[in-house]
Amino acid sequence: MVNSPFTTLYLSEVVKMSYGSNRLSLGSLGNEVGRVLFDSGSSYTYLPEQAYSDFVVSLQDVSSKGLIQDASDPTLPICWRAKFPIRSVTDVKQFFKTLTLQFGNKWWIASTKLRIPPEGYLIISKKGNVCLGILDGSKVHDGSTIILGDISLRGKLFVYDNVKQKIGWAESDCVKPPQNFKSVPFFGGMDLPN
Repeated sequence: MVNSPFTTLYLSEVVKMSYGSNRLSLGSLGNEVGRVLFDSGSSYTYLPEQAYSDFVVSLQDVSSKGLIQDASDPTLPICWRAKFPIRSVTDVKQFFKTLTLQFGNKWWIASTKLRIPPEGYLIISKKGNVCLGILDGSKVHDGSTIILGDISLRGKLFVYDNVKQKIGWAESDCVKPPQNFKSVPFFGGMDLPN
């Protein structure tokens, strides 16, 4: 939203992205800073090409845990089947790690982290497979921006403060909004880039 010709977009900067303890590239802008677009209108999350490639490589260890990639499932580009019935993401989330985005700028000592658990990037297909809801974003938007779609925003309540140029979030079951929004303890939040 700031430094963007599009005033309806909520853009921020991320200084680090990791899958578990594996650091992922931030894409074509270099490893120092990346742009993040919060977009609840997108069903899935999109990563720049290099970040997506790094992420997919980091996921290769799930096959050693009993999940086998199933190219016959047309739901999404990457799906896995198991030797047991998968009814929900809860059945397989232990095979995956948390995706973490660290916000701020490279000179800040303190930073804010957005943690996306497996439930925030996996879906179950009609075939009963688990599929990756994070896609290659090289041909989406400008190709170099991380787009956090609805799948990765689930379970969190977001606040956009246009006046102070800040975005904040809190864990939420999203069933019933808090009665007094000001009393919600926000775990995250950061200044938008100037």
